[in-house]
Amino acid sequence: MRVFGSLVLTLSLATSCAGQTFSNTAARADACRPAPTMGWQSLPPMIDRATLVVRADVIRIGSIDLGGTAVRTLTLRPNEVLKGTAGAQITVLENPCPFFDVRAGDDWIAFLAPYSSTFAAPYGPVRTAAVGDAYVTLGGPEAVFAVRNGTVARAGPLEGMAAQVVRSYEGSAASRLLADIRRIRPADGDVRALFARYGWAPHATWNAHDLTLPPAIGFQNLGLLAPGTPTKVNHNFDEFAKVSAEAGLDFRPHASKPGELIQILLERDWDGTGRFPPLGHAVLVDRRIVGAWVHVAPQGDLYAITQREAALAAPPHDPPAATATPNFFPQGINIARDHALANTWALSVKRPDLSGGQTQDRAVIKPIVEALDVKLPTQEVPVMTGTRVTIVLIWVDDRFLTFEYWSEQELLANRSFGYAVHPPRRAIELLEAIR
Repeated sequence: MRVFGSLVLTLSLATSCAGQTFSNTAARADACRPAPTMGWQSLPPMIDRATLVVRADVIRIGSIDLGGTAVRTLTLRPNEVLKGTAGAQITVLENPCPFFDVRAGDDWIAFLAPYSSTFAAPYGPVRTAAVGDAYVTLGGPEAVFAVRNGTVARAGPLEGMAAQVVRSYEGSAASRLLADIRRIRPADGDVRALFARYGWAPHATWNAHDLTLPPAIGFQNLGLLAPGTPTKVNHNFDEFAKVSAEAGLDFRPHASKPGELIQILLERDWDGTGRFPPLGHAVLVDRRIVGAWVHVAPQGDLYAITQREAALAAPPHDPPAATATPNFFPQGINIARDHALANTWALSVKRPDLSGGQTQDRAVIKPIVEALDVKLPTQEVPVMTGTRVTIVLIWVDDRFLTFEYWSEQELLANRSFGYAVHPPRRAIELLEAIR
């Protein structure tokens, strides 16, 4: 992500989502920098994404060799299973770079998914013989709450992580967190039941994250990718809504409402080889399913959940070649308002020399959004050459938006929406200050 020779703004999925990576076992031990950044913003998606939620004692700390690298194993003895099923002991794999400040005897509340050696967890939920039934946490210390003297504490360092859920409970009574978990009925089972009703074979949960639907006027202007898949086709919410409505689930009346997106693998799990399975999507508002569709890779086609036969019969093909997008805002644009930047929670900048920075400090982000809160005339994105382009990624709620800033032309371009503007100098100065 680069900054001001070219500038890119990205409003990402709180998941995915997108911009959000997790590596429980993929980090290089010689460059120890554990960086689990799932960005959990609330408990429901954590509960829906986890295969197993437990309160357990850490009874043993060991080690396992994974590809020539020693990785700690943490053996837990469940005291209460809050979701899923567990035996007398649970093995959790850590990272080559230790995540946790942990000792035998520690009391944990942990959100877990089965380990996969093929992909960075939690995006590969397939068990492998090499590690048996081992689990990983859904984001290192972002998904583990230590309990000390009855009070919730962090289980490891949180530098560089939003870790909103852990921080919101830190210092609270563990009984409060446990009561909140028990109150939330997992919704992933409802999603599986919905797809099964239409003949699909539901498999592992691929992802779950908070999703605030765009305002009605923004359904054509805001979109998302299918995170973690081989397909990088960006669909807008209007396309999702139309396909969903074909099955009687029209979520357009829920515009602007906060909710959740749950994605499940259909027909089979994935071991990293062969064609990616169909991916079922379900939109929840107030914990009820209000929208659903199926995404087929690699082409990125969308199908109604009623179209199983057509989706499975679709021959694989590459996504359509990128074409120039017509200007979505020929009458001008207010970037802050038309792209709903008010809820920006993270911003990353990378300059042409590959230097850059990232911030989640609202005191830094707010003035940037305010500087972009002005109506600007637009033009088509011109053909621009050279390498003096800066990329900026901005995470806003759960969606993303991308800009390039070309300093020589003083142009801020958004190819996804087909426009370029001359941005306020104040906005550029503030972005340039991010290190």
